[in-house]
Amino acid sequence: MATKKPVTEDPQDLEEIVEEAPKPRKVTLTIPRGAPDEPDIYISVNGLSVLIPRGKTVSVDPAIAMEYNRSVRAQRRAEAEKARRAGLKKQ
Repeated sequence: MATKKPVTEDPQDLEEIVEEAPKPRKVTLTIPRGAPDEPDIYISVNGLSVLIPRGKTVSVDPAIAMEYNRSVRAQRRAEAEKARRAGLKKQ
């Protein structure tokens, strides 16, 4: 049967470990201001959630910025496809 070992770590040692840990990298992201009634943008990636106000520059995790950029590209492709299909129906 496994026995529980007592924790004998010195709190000062833990502080040194925390100080040595790499700090998470941040990137800046600015979402253009839209119409006055457009809401802020909510993005969630792997449990990390952020509400980004429009028209302000914010520092976010790179995964959040990548997801925002991916969604913008997908929206542009969808709009282009919609316009292409509308052009085919007119013919």
